[in-house]
Amino acid sequence: MRATFALLICIILGYVVVSYSSEIEDPFLYLVNIKDPHGHDFTEYIQPNSYAKFLKVVIQADKGYPIGSQLLYFNGTILQDLDRIKDVGIRDGSIIILDLLEAKK
Repeated sequence: MRATFALLICIILGYVVVSYSSEIEDPFLYLVNIKDPHGHDFTEYIQPNSYAKFLKVVIQADKGYPIGSQLLYFNGTILQDLDRIKDVGIRDGSIIILDLLEAKK
């Protein structure tokens, strides 16, 4: 279900989807570590040429955090949606901090 949801979102947003499993060791994918505000750590695969927005799509599909509420930090800097993963210095094994904006009431 989550994979289908991620595929649907990616098609709507115009992204190319790469299927993967936790067994893949692919030089064209980075495995990044993400720390969420609830103290949980998880990992996601991402293509070096993809944008931060795509990582948000992957996180939403995997963890359910809405794209619009996600703030991603790398080395103390907020990632902008159109930041290319490799261009901001993210590499295989990098740590990305996920913060969540509160929903307005």
